[in-house]
Amino acid sequence: MRIYTSEKLPDRPTAVAMGLFDGLHPGHRAVIQKAAAAAPGLLPVVFTFTYDHPEESCKQDYARILTPSIKLSLLDEMGIEGVLCPSFSEIRDLPPEVFFEEILLRQLSARMLCCGYDFRFGKNAAGDGALLQKLCSQAGIAFAQVPALQDHGQPISSTRIRKAVREGDMAEAERLMGRPYAIDHTVVHGRHMGHDIFGFPTINQLYEPGDLLPRFGVYESRVHWQGAVYKGVTNVGVKPTVGGDRPSAETYILGYDGDLYGKKPLVTFRRFLRGEMKFSSFDALKEQIRKDAETVQNSSEKNF
Repeated sequence: MRIYTSEKLPDRPTAVAMGLFDGLHPGHRAVIQKAAAAAPGLLPVVFTFTYDHPEESCKQDYARILTPSIKLSLLDEMGIEGVLCPSFSEIRDLPPEVFFEEILLRQLSARMLCCGYDFRFGKNAAGDGALLQKLCSQAGIAFAQVPALQDHGQPISSTRIRKAVREGDMAEAERLMGRPYAIDHTVVHGRHMGHDIFGFPTINQLYEPGDLLPRFGVYESRVHWQGAVYKGVTNVGVKPTVGGDRPSAETYILGYDGDLYGKKPLVTFRRFLRGEMKFSSFDALKEQIRKDAETVQNSSEKNF
């Protein structure tokens, strides 16, 4: 899959799926599959964007559900062959008609456009599906707008997914997304307390500013690395091991003692085990880690 820029553009006509696609839940995938189905006659591509700062979003609860690398990997699996992903600041002041002409027609050579039921575009979100359909008709290109997918009488939405993750309800988040909530941040060095003091070697992955943060506490997890899947115990919080003021996920990988520093293993969150606790001693903490590991080791939760 190719990542396009304004200087590096598709070399043939495209079918474009448009949206932020935060979470890539079934509703998003239905839009993307419309574009992917246009291959091989048209090159299936995605137009999306990133926020330089979360406050740029008009949604008060906004935070990134997917890391950029997970998002690109999922798009590739869905048959998308290229992605154009400018920052929101680059496109937010374009009137809808200019966005259509300059980005979709000129840069992406669109011959088919696909979007969701609530898609908005252009300065001040002035453009909607009705306007996009009109512009496509005038330009002689195909248009497809996918209706909302319902779940328990409500549209499946990224807002509902973020709420579930923030509450630690990983089963609900997985049901809405169709896959577990996951991270793949680079493993960084911490204080080595897990290995040196407790005898439980751990990996530390720092959350990036703007990332969606789960409820702080301890989770049963799965760690995917080089084709293998390991059970894990993951603690999410501020300064659990590495210090500083950035939240991190610290994972004890059962049955694995390799060196993952600088690597990007995929950690999927299966279920919330307990909230954060303050322990009276290192021995008490060590005993709780042992109990958590025993709980996970005996778990029948599926490997994802």
